[in-house]
Amino acid sequence: SNVGGTADATSEIHYDNAGWTALTTTGGRPPYIATGFNFTGAEVNFTVFSPSVTINVSMADLTAVNINEDIFKTNRQRIYAMEISATGGSPTLTDLVTTATLGTYTAADISNFELYYNTVDNFATATLIATSGASTGSGENISFTGFSQIIAGGGVPQYLYIAANVNAGATTGNTMSIPFLAVGNFTFIETVNPTASLGPSGVKTIADATLPFITTWITTDGTITIPTNGGGYNYDVTWTNLTNMGVGDGFITGQTGNYTITGLENGSTYRVEISKDFPHFFMNNNATEAPKLRTIEQWGSIAWTSMSFAFSGCTNLTYNATDVPNLAGVTDMSAMFQGCTVFDGNATMGTWNTATITNMGAMFAGATVFNQSLNGWNTSAVTGMGSMFAGATAFNSNITGWNTSAVTSMLQMFSGASAFNQDISGWVVNNVTDMASMLQNASAFNQNIGGWNVGAVTNMSQMFSGASAFNQDISLWNVSNVIDMSSMFANTPFNQNISGWNVGAVTNMTQMFLGNAVFNQDLSAWNVSNVTSMNNMFAFATAFNQSLATWDIGNVTNMTNMLNNSGLSQA
Repeated sequence: SNVGGTADATSEIHYDNAGWTALTTTGGRPPYIATGFNFTGAEVNFTVFSPSVTINVSMADLTAVNINEDIFKTNRQRIYAMEISATGGSPTLTDLVTTATLGTYTAADISNFELYYNTVDNFATATLIATSGASTGSGENISFTGFSQIIAGGGVPQYLYIAANVNAGATTGNTMSIPFLAVGNFTFIETVNPTASLGPSGVKTIADATLPFITTWITTDGTITIPTNGGGYNYDVTWTNLTNMGVGDGFITGQTGNYTITGLENGSTYRVEISKDFPHFFMNNNATEAPKLRTIEQWGSIAWTSMSFAFSGCTNLTYNATDVPNLAGVTDMSAMFQGCTVFDGNATMGTWNTATITNMGAMFAGATVFNQSLNGWNTSAVTGMGSMFAGATAFNSNITGWNTSAVTSMLQMFSGASAFNQDISGWVVNNVTDMASMLQNASAFNQNIGGWNVGAVTNMSQMFSGASAFNQDISLWNVSNVIDMSSMFANTPFNQNISGWNVGAVTNMTQMFLGNAVFNQDLSAWNVSNVTSMNNMFAFATAFNQSLATWDIGNVTNMTNMLNNSGLSQA
């Protein structure tokens, strides 16, 4: 009697007064045991058919990653990715043998291949499930056998990845690819009903190994935006949750501009790896994104083209990298770490190759704990150092050896750098035109800079204003081209002989000695015929009482409070 099912599995059973007895079973399924029969005193044989369960396996190649791209001379280089799901059961995959590979690669290029599995589409966190034998080069059938990977049922997508272990001595430019994968390339324990063939892997070209640029972030709004600027981008990003493994992990390839990662877990630390063409990280004081960036872990092999405003405003940024950035293509480092209030770098920063840099303006401005030695930097090409250490209140490292011969601007260079007091007497400043506020409020600075050639400088406004320790002999300075000396010695203890200065070009002496309670030098020989403003020039300069009777003040239009609370004798 046919109790039910189809004839792909059968059982012969026997009934007598002792009950039901299974005689034979084929097809690997347990028999259905008949109930509700009562054959008293009789013996009956039945052939019972078990119901057939159809397992459907769906497969799709991940075309977004199966593209023409480079693989590098290192392990675990992904060459194929696919999505797999099952309904009607949970089949067990035991073997995967590819179609014959194509390309120019040889056995010397690739040592072997690996098969990985993951429940989410993330190769970075995938689990190794099988390893092939040694590669024999192009034309081989990559064989993964004898493993056991259950593909969970219910139609839930799961992921398989084939990766190559590329030898360090592989030939650059050699290629490999898998043309397609067919139904017959997969072996399951169970009988399954699979989908059709999968597409090609894309041509993988062997290239020199590269390392990613690695940072860590903590988000509060579930997102991270990778900041870019301009063109030249073609980058891949992988992000990994270091706090709760697997939560929000993912990757994306082929990005050409800003990319926003979504679906992240708030409060978790994410490791973000950027590889391939990424010329400029450009945070640029982004009030939303900058606080999320926590560390620089590795510069990697990125060929940078600019560092301008790269990490500007990253108030939580610290530094763990032990490698150095490739700066060969960089000329601009302006505001690179501006406002990075907890950033102190490490000793490796002193080994950076800065030979091509022309702009270091505001590079460490407001980096209030930064104090690394940078004396080894090659600054021979730098023209702009304006505000470089402005507000860098902890900086007091040796930069005596810097070549400043090309610098034209030192505007506000050490303004507010209250700890700085290094010997910079040997700096060549022949080409500097702007020294305005250079040492303003640099309250510790009192070095001998009397030997500087400042003949090209036109602006010395506030140069030593608030430099509450400075009192060095600068009597030999050539100031013949200076136009603005406003507030130059305001609120300083400066009291050196500058009677011989040629100030004939100066037009502005506003507040020049304002609040300087000790200055009392003879200035009677100064030619001030071009000065138009002497507003508050000696206000609160309580010690000054030198005669100015010989001054030609015919062009002065503003003398407001010029002598207010000074000790000047007007004889």
